[in-house]
Amino acid sequence: MTEKPVPPAGWYNDPSDPTLQRYWDGAAWTQQVAPLTPTSLAGPEAQAAVEPPSPAAGLRPGVVVGLVVGSIVALVLVIAALLAFVVNPMAEAERAREADAAAQRDAAALGHEIAWYWATGGGPPPEISVKDGYYVVVTGPDFYAEPDALPTVTRIPVSPGVEFGGNTGASGNLWCVWVTAPNGEVRDYKSTTLRPVDEGSC
Repeated sequence: MTEKPVPPAGWYNDPSDPTLQRYWDGAAWTQQVAPLTPTSLAGPEAQAAVEPPSPAAGLRPGVVVGLVVGSIVALVLVIAALLAFVVNPMAEAERAREADAAAQRDAAALGHEIAWYWATGGGPPPEISVKDGYYVVVTGPDFYAEPDALPTVTRIPVSPGVEFGGNTGASGNLWCVWVTAPNGEVRDYKSTTLRPVDEGSC
């Protein structure tokens, strides 16, 4: 016959009073008693099972720092992408307007020079070329000049982003000069006998 195992020492429900606990020393009941508490209702086995929770296995500090830095970088990239999506088209539209404005100024300046030439006498049609960042406008000599008179050369600065298109016309009644801004919205602007500046080419 096998012997019944002896319970280990500890606090147990008192067999003679259900409202108390009595201490078992591993061999016999002692005189030590205590009031019954909710945690002691299940006996020492249950008490032993109720242990403070072990600290949760947390993330290492390096991992936490990596996650925070990664999140910040991702947020910055998202903001940069949104700004590029919104700001870039606005900036391109502004650059196109500036290019068109520069082309209008150049067309007006060339047109003024040609109109002045025809208004003050006229002669052979003006010749226009571009050299070293300037429109070179060669006019005259006019019909009333001395035989040994030389043509007049006028240099007008070319605006950045503007190119010379061409000029037509052999008289003050019908002439046209035009320039183009490849990065503009309208791009081509002209100056004619009828209008100092207009959209289009000759």
